[in-house]
Amino acid sequence: MKYLVLAAAVLLCVVFADTGRGDTGVVVRDAGPSLLVSNGVVAAEFSRGAGPATITFKAIDVQGQWRNVCRTFAPDFVAKPLGNRFFDTTVTPHRYLVSQFVAGAKVLRQSPVEVVVSLTGTHRGARIKQTVSLARADAFFRVETTLDLPEPVLDYAMWSLEFAGEGKPAFVHSPTVKMDDPRSGPGRDQVIGDPAFHSPALVLEDGGLFAALVPNLDTINEAGIVSPDARRTQRVPRNKFSVPIEDDKYTMPTALDLNTTSGLGPRAVMSFGMMDFVVGHHVRYQRFNDGSMVRRLNDRRVRFGCDVLCGAREAPGRAFQAVSQHLWRRFGTRQFAQPHLAMPFQQYVRTIYDVVSVPMDPRVQPPVPGHENHGVFIDFDREGEKVGGMVTPLGAQGFGDSLWNSVFWNNVRDARGMHHWGEKLGDEQMSHRGQRAINLALQAPQNGAGFFPTIYAAASGRWVLSGIGPAAALGSIFARENVVYDVPGMSKTVAYLLEYHQQCRADPRIVEYARRYANGLTARINPDGSLPSYFTAEMTPLEPLRASAQPAASMWCLAELYNVTRDEPYLRAAERLAEVLRADVLPSQKWVDLEPYYSCGRNPLAYREDLEQGLPVRGNLSTLWAAKGFAALFRATGERGYLEDGASVVDYAAFSQACWSPHSIYTANPFGGITADNVDTANYLDARQCEWVEPMIWYGQMLGRQDLLERGVAAARASVVLINHPLHKANGIYRHPNVYGFALGPENINHEGHNQSAMRTHPGWGECSAIFTGLADAERMLGGASVDLARRVGVGVDGVHITAVRGQDSNVVIEVVDQLVRLAVPWREPRPVTLRLDNCGNALPVLAVVNGSAPQRVPAGESVELRLTVHPGGEIRLNEPMPDDTEDAEAEGEILE
Repeated sequence: MKYLVLAAAVLLCVVFADTGRGDTGVVVRDAGPSLLVSNGVVAAEFSRGAGPATITFKAIDVQGQWRNVCRTFAPDFVAKPLGNRFFDTTVTPHRYLVSQFVAGAKVLRQSPVEVVVSLTGTHRGARIKQTVSLARADAFFRVETTLDLPEPVLDYAMWSLEFAGEGKPAFVHSPTVKMDDPRSGPGRDQVIGDPAFHSPALVLEDGGLFAALVPNLDTINEAGIVSPDARRTQRVPRNKFSVPIEDDKYTMPTALDLNTTSGLGPRAVMSFGMMDFVVGHHVRYQRFNDGSMVRRLNDRRVRFGCDVLCGAREAPGRAFQAVSQHLWRRFGTRQFAQPHLAMPFQQYVRTIYDVVSVPMDPRVQPPVPGHENHGVFIDFDREGEKVGGMVTPLGAQGFGDSLWNSVFWNNVRDARGMHHWGEKLGDEQMSHRGQRAINLALQAPQNGAGFFPTIYAAASGRWVLSGIGPAAALGSIFARENVVYDVPGMSKTVAYLLEYHQQCRADPRIVEYARRYANGLTARINPDGSLPSYFTAEMTPLEPLRASAQPAASMWCLAELYNVTRDEPYLRAAERLAEVLRADVLPSQKWVDLEPYYSCGRNPLAYREDLEQGLPVRGNLSTLWAAKGFAALFRATGERGYLEDGASVVDYAAFSQACWSPHSIYTANPFGGITADNVDTANYLDARQCEWVEPMIWYGQMLGRQDLLERGVAAARASVVLINHPLHKANGIYRHPNVYGFALGPENINHEGHNQSAMRTHPGWGECSAIFTGLADAERMLGGASVDLARRVGVGVDGVHITAVRGQDSNVVIEVVDQLVRLAVPWREPRPVTLRLDNCGNALPVLAVVNGSAPQRVPAGESVELRLTVHPGGEIRLNEPMPDDTEDAEAEGEILE
């Protein structure tokens, strides 16, 4: 036997020596007791013998050495009788842990560009087939599993891997935490159900190695099996927000599982497969190991797939970036090409604005006593100035008269979009309302430290410090008398004031107001670089969330102020906060912020880590602030590290964005929408997606990354999906609107783990933030479509899709197609679209052909806009050539073929 082992080891060296150069395609070596497949970047070894096959996945490290990263997992309950019974296939005859039962690895197909290896097995009458594929250009394996069951019943069909590193990995990502909670059961008995599959992956990193398990989302949609009793059990009962059950969407669910404390060995175990679960409170997915989870199926054939990514040379704490980018390339880009909205952007703006600017149903948007009823807007004079803003509809919570500038809805943020669309559409009222919101924000009284209240109570004419943050009870997000200074809320508001100053209308009042706040803020940064999140009315710092990622908002604010004033103390303070984030947050993506604790999840402040997975509790309010802050620091200093740090934050936050449209999510099309945190992950299309449009697009532009440009546009489009509109219903965009009337919508869907259309909490966290932040930021930054000529990167924005950007030297061909014509009920009116050409070069003009038009001479410079018209039927034509383009091009022999 020792000679066989030695022979296999020698063969490994030979194969990896051959393939380590990465220039030999996909290579297979059959050594008898093992089968080896490699493309010079990753490799897999399949054992052969009397028992089940072990597949070991390997990667090449920075020294050119091959290292084991992960391998298939088969539990041994004889040796470990106290192990987690989730992995015990003896609990019921209808459990199939595939890695226990397949063997006989053989090459099914082979070419220089791809190899497919098959394994087969049987268990309790089920025939199991598995294929593992490796392509020449990939750093991942595709794994597909099919089971033909003896009868159409199933507890689970699952495939598991164990990570090579022992103990808790240094970095862990999972879509959602597990938690011991009487509302949801023990964390040990929980999995990650597919309602949390926005951009699903398990990612582990330790000792220079990383492994990721990514469900094949195409297979989930293609191979869904209807079950009459799956997805039906939940601890959160159906309620007034629940939409009608569509039986054909109630399929046997899929689930991931990550277990770092399985009791079956020292290594973390990752699993994926098909199984049901019980939905618990906000939101856990519980499985019972007593045989009660067996479900009936409408088919005996079960199929699921996943990708296995592995590496041994990624930068520490950054391997996840390859995974989130992989998810978008694999699934998101294809979905992005499909129609997403039913109307042009300007039509959404006009439709929504016209509805919310007039008196509305008082059950939806009650009028404010003492003020004229202008729908969601109140316009009034105060201290000799015209002020106003959008008011909350939350009368039952005591906020029916309130204008907020909070960490969630924020009038200053949306003022930028009111200015943008007002200028674009020639609507003075809209522009003036944006300025009114700015005027009111600047009237918020500042104390000696420059701190200020974030709520104006219009009925009484008084200011309220904050309704968010520490209070007598967790979850007191609507506490009217919660008198604390909310540092993240104040910093976000000042940062957006400074953006208004730079993007819309320069206003020295903004700069002076920001200075007063920043001076008080910097004086309260502790010597260790930490910054309290909340202060009492007497300016005593409060303990809750003192150690958190929330200073990211202040980093953004201070860096933005430096970019306006060039005053060094603000830059130095922003950099101090950045260093703490770099040291304490970025290595493990420890995004602790208020939402898991002070919103509807209501978790104890001591709950910072899921011990079952080794997973930190993570919010994504703070990720947004950090992405904006690192961008501002890069603009301030030109330091590449800030750009890279910010990109890593965006890539991590991208796990919160839906990169596909699951068949089981049918309230609305969730693609591009963003969820809350990793504690409350069942909701889709949460209104926060409007705020992610700008940073995703900005980093995409700076780095020339097509995926981030598409993600930003997808987020913009997703922000307006949840409006009640006949075209949305007819085109399957939002098929189940709830009680809110035409052009209105909720803040998200499916909040409690089943198909629901949730409540409307604020126009600035719903339909108005969609147009004034989501659509406005996308249109401002990219126009109707955008092409980076230097990088040959292009993205359609406003109902169009760029299918090709190609060419050589100074010639470029751009192909643009209409998306709205492909709808079931297409948009029938002609419409203008601005095509923005950026990075045009500094020396020679560029000749651009758009959809077969005559070549257009694009002068050297930073950007040029071309005017397109989209005609009924989908034809897109350039309005008119630029003067003398064709004649000059012919004279110079530069006509494009």
